[in-house]
Amino acid sequence: MVLADFREAMRVAVGTGFFCYRAIEAMMQSMKGADITSDNSAWQQLRDRLRIDRSAIDEIKSHADLGISGHRQQRNCNCHYEDANFQFLPI
Repeated sequence: MVLADFREAMRVAVGTGFFCYRAIEAMMQSMKGADITSDNSAWQQLRDRLRIDRSAIDEIKSHADLGISGHRQQRNCNCHYEDANFQFLPI
């Protein structure tokens, strides 16, 4: 799923932010296991393993929140993109 989302990010210019963030979220989900069950812990584990600051992920998420028109949508962290049938989780 991660590679497919990165491929779509390159193919669909207006969806680049959305697909990049969705790939990152999929990587976060892969951090979950027997010892890590919460989203917050999984996000922390992902950031630690990639040695990346939260602000970098937040920057990508800000682009995911842009609509097709390029204008920022009035949505909260739990954005639901009906066309892609996907819901973002808070970081």
